[in-house]
Amino acid sequence: MQNRIFFILSLLFVFACSTKPAKFEFETIRIATFNIEWLGDGIDDKKTREAEDYLRIAKVIENLDADLIGMQEIENDKALQKLMVHLPDFSYVMGNTGWIQNPAVIFRKNVDVRFIDNYKPLAVKENKTRPGLWVKVKKENFDFHMMVVHLKSTSSYDNTPELKAESFQLRQLQSKALRKWADSLVSSGVEKDIVIIGDFNDNPNRTNMRNLEQLVYDGEFSFLTQDMGSCKNPRWDLIDHIAVNKSAKNRFVEGSEFVYDIFQSHWEHQAEMISDHCPVLVSFEIESPDND
Repeated sequence: MQNRIFFILSLLFVFACSTKPAKFEFETIRIATFNIEWLGDGIDDKKTREAEDYLRIAKVIENLDADLIGMQEIENDKALQKLMVHLPDFSYVMGNTGWIQNPAVIFRKNVDVRFIDNYKPLAVKENKTRPGLWVKVKKENFDFHMMVVHLKSTSSYDNTPELKAESFQLRQLQSKALRKWADSLVSSGVEKDIVIIGDFNDNPNRTNMRNLEQLVYDGEFSFLTQDMGSCKNPRWDLIDHIAVNKSAKNRFVEGSEFVYDIFQSHWEHQAEMISDHCPVLVSFEIESPDND
């Protein structure tokens, strides 16, 4: 009996530790990315979920305590609405890739988020790659342009050396497209602060591949989350990231990087119905004067 009580208390301790990102004494905007594996609308879904699964996903988002979450793999507006009914304090912007995996942004109502475009230059090969969701964001003194991305994966379907090499090449081209987009905004004077979030299906620390080299080659961009491990296996590189240019990085709160480990905070069968990815979060201070 004592062993059982100790086990339960230990489990509760793990749950608590894995669901509490750091808080700070100054005002911040907390930005997260979350690939919600095949979030469907309940009709012929790739991943069949029950009502309690949508509620559980919403609870993860609430516990994350983020101001803004970029999402991937949302089937359509109806699928997102099945989640949003449990998140009355949030609004959303839905992107459109022309397929059943779309990006979205949900955000608290004290954050200003404006849709700009479904950024088609990121879809570098038809039926293989997706557009990004481009929005402008403002909370108090920090405004920035943000792209939510889901870059080409190297999956089990890439089952030949040629297909695997093509997946690497497509991510390289997508990285180049993202850098061109970011540089054009800065050079034209539209915006100094650029944030790119989402599922990159890669990590800049993988020096043997360098598929994200076009973003980081000169130090203008940093992946704030590149040194964190996957929640599924700490020996794996994290592939869900928040990347920023130098200007935006000036507001980054050191030590605010956080992975919400759904595999520690839920029973295995519950976590599987949430996602095969974990949310990733960082914070930026918003009290300094606006720089543009």
